[in-house]
Formats: sequence, C-alpha cells, structure tokens
Amino acid sequence: MGRTALTARQIMDMVEKRYRSMEKIMCHDDSEKLEEIIRSGRRHSPEISYAGEDVEIGILLFSIIEILNRLKKLESENKP
Repeated sequence: MGRTALTARQIMDMVEKRYRSMEKIMCHDDSEKLEEIIRSGRRHSPEISYAGEDVEIGILLFSIIEILNRLKKLESENKP
C-alpha cells in the first residue's frame, strides 16, 4: 500500500512552485529575498517535518528566526 500523506519536502516543493509564480512580477531585490526565504525553509525542513507544523508557517517561522539571529549578531558587533 502506498503513502497517502505528502511529506514536508513534497509540500515544500508545492509551496515553492506557488512562490515562484509571484517571482515573475517581483522586482529583482524582492526576488532575491524570496530565494533566501525558500532556502531557509529548505534548510529547516527536518525541523518543520518533525514538528508536524504547517509547512508555510514553518518556512515563515524559521525565516523570522534567522532574521532575529542576524539582528542579534549585528547588535553584538556594534556594541561599544
């Protein structure tokens, strides 16, 4: 008997395809940021899959976490 539920990776592929359709009308800078969000989701797909969380929410959550990590790093680098 075959698997009926899609894996997080398969759902991520479908989400990426939808996001890519928006890319056609985005300016270049926004398109680069979209690519970064997609990469972030792929990097964190094991955590998203393990949690059983909605894939799109997981992608956005880990994108926010990465932004916060970068912000903290910049703040610590700029402390006198």
